[in-house]
Amino acid sequence: MAKDQTDKSRYPSRYSPGQYVTSAQYIIELVCEQYARKQGKELPIHFWRLAEWKTYWGGQCRTVNQLVKKYPPQILIKIIKEKKLDNVRPQWVRALFNKAMLEYKPPAEMGQIIERPKEIVLPVQNRKVGILDKLDEIDKL
Repeated sequence: MAKDQTDKSRYPSRYSPGQYVTSAQYIIELVCEQYARKQGKELPIHFWRLAEWKTYWGGQCRTVNQLVKKYPPQILIKIIKEKKLDNVRPQWVRALFNKAMLEYKPPAEMGQIIERPKEIVLPVQNRKVGILDKLDEIDKL
């Protein structure tokens, strides 16, 4: 969490007043909020510190961090809000994300021209020739 909004922590936390969180933390807050609503509860400030929420928070945290690496956060947030998801672990949830990903157009494709980097030529590493390499060369003859 950060007190100031940065590129990494751009979302205002719903359960830490005056703090900004990463996209993964924001998504986890949304999921836990939906879970609490289905149980008829309200989430308190800093709810993840409570023993009752610690395990649920941790399980969702691991899953969401994997999802954020695979999907843009905008897709995850949109689907979680639309479908009111309280768990992102099931396979059918990932199918929703995959379907949304097919329809998603990143900002770069919406009329902006992206210059592709020129092909990078990696330097050849100098390897020491060992006995096994010499035997391989003899076998090829």
